[in-house]
Amino acid sequence: MDSFFSGVQLHFTIDRHKFYISPTTFKKYFRSIRGQPVYTWLSHKRMEKAAELLRCSSMTVLDVAQAIGYASLSQFNVAFKRHFNCTPRQYRNRSDSIGFCLFPKE
Repeated sequence: MDSFFSGVQLHFTIDRHKFYISPTTFKKYFRSIRGQPVYTWLSHKRMEKAAELLRCSSMTVLDVAQAIGYASLSQFNVAFKRHFNCTPRQYRNRSDSIGFCLFPKE
């Protein structure tokens, strides 16, 4: 799958082996630097990217979900609503009504 985060796990794996640290050590180090677990940070970044795509592109919600690595639209909707307290469609409608995007929609 060609998605925004398809290589993230591989990238972490390569870096971890490059520096010869265990997954547990990597997770502890990451948390000490970022102040949050890798999974939390990655989820936040995925939601930021989803919000940007909803604001600044004409991609469907399903396309946005797939672009950030979700295979299921319903799982994406639940995660998005948990993060932003609204559905992706509501988010897009709000941003459209206030001209929230700095860039023209593709």
